Amino acid sequence: MRIINQILLTKKIIAIIVAMLCVFAITSVSFPAEEKKAASPEKKIEPTQPAEKKASEKLKRLAGEVKAVDAVAKTITLARDIKDKVEEIIVTVNNKTKITLNNEEKTFADVKLGDKVEVYYTTADGKNTARAIDVRTKKLIYVAQPKIPKEKIPSEIPSEMKEHIEKLYSSDPKERANGAIELGEIGKRAFPVVPFLIGILHDTKPVTLSSLVLTPNGFSKYVVVESSDVGYEAAKALSKIGAPAVEYLIETLKDEDWDVQVRAVWALGEIKDSRAVNPLIAILEDKYLETRIPLNAVMFALGSGRELIPGNKGIATYIRKLVVEALGKIGDRRTIEPLIATLKDNKWSI
Repeated sequence: MRIINQILLTKKIIAIIVAMLCVFAITSVSFPAEEKKAASPEKKIEPTQPAEKKASEKLKRLAGEVKAVDAVAKTITLARDIKDKVEEIIVTVNNKTKITLNNEEKTFADVKLGDKVEVYYTTADGKNTARAIDVRTKKLIYVAQPKIPKEKIPSEIPSEMKEHIEKLYSSDPKERANGAIELGEIGKRAFPVVPFLIGILHDTKPVTLSSLVLTPNGFSKYVVVESSDVGYEAAKALSKIGAPAVEYLIETLKDEDWDVQVRAVWALGEIKDSRAVNPLIAILEDKYLETRIPLNAVMFALGSGRELIPGNKGIATYIRKLVVEALGKIGDRRTIEPLIATLKDNKWSI
């Protein structure tokens, strides 16, 4: 245990030092060339063995309705509508499966026919084993649409943007994700659509989609982007719109949905606007962050890996890690003292 704690502490120190080096670099503070060379190898150290292990235990997610419960075999049959057909899948529940209802821990007996559930599971030897089951009807009635009703989209918004905004209301998650991508490609001119993109940051529906890019010869083509989700694509679009989205994202840091908060932190780090410094520092210095996250909460890490982060401590640590990275990208000198203070804080690790 002592060795593990030392490893975690080392990772934490490295992450914070990297962030501080970014701050110094951006604010034109000179460092000897030898120190820069010494820091770079640490970034390149990526253990290959754990990565292979994760690939073999890839976590999947399914949101659907409970169609059958077998108390003897301890299995649940889930059904979900996919366009014009219904897909059914059977998952097995064991003693390690976490079952929650409105953030309260429950048992297998609490799962009933007709329940709307969200299941995180792994597949091995043709068998699906549930890692976590969340019975939360409100969160699962996706269609995760913008808060502004579709019929109230302002008429003054340019037609080129309105066409893409309307995709955000689609029942098809791939269509919603593509709408966000297309709005992001417009860039700063798309500032009127910021509230619509903010409204779908909570959409964690996984998608495999294509992103439109321009080739060197001026033609456009679609490049496949694997294992993303709608909310992450909205966050990327907001980061491309830039400064006009900052105030909205800062306000979103107060959202009770941790998926939303994580996406807002990431986007602010990409935009690199100094207005975000104090709100981000406030999260870093929040010593009660864990207490506001349910013990059995789960969320996915950003990026293509779709890594599951379970528990309040795991989520709080991940949020702080993203904040450290964001502050390092922004590069404001006000972040130096909070980053140094974080080195002395033993309540969390990276």
